[in-house]
Amino acid sequence: MQGAARFTLEADPTVRNECYRYCIEPEIDFGSGKLGAANEHLATLTLTSTPKGAAVIERVDSHFHLSVDALKRPMKFWEKERRQHGGRGEESPGGSS
Repeated sequence: MQGAARFTLEADPTVRNECYRYCIEPEIDFGSGKLGAANEHLATLTLTSTPKGAAVIERVDSHFHLSVDALKRPMKFWEKERRQHGGRGEESPGGSS
């Protein structure tokens, strides 16, 4: 069997009264068995559910762009949670520290 398949998963999680939109488009290549992300996007939402400011993660040409400025607020939340759990429990985005 040759070819590839793509599908989209989207969620609007709320973390500490801040709403986000996360969207990922996995791609499966049946010939090689490779699984990858054809597209990925994370943005903060306004009260009307429209994206505001720069996206935290977005595709730019053939690679993904990670906005450090847009990440500051979410990372502060994860760092606070990590400190409250003594570095145990839930991992911060990107793996354990």
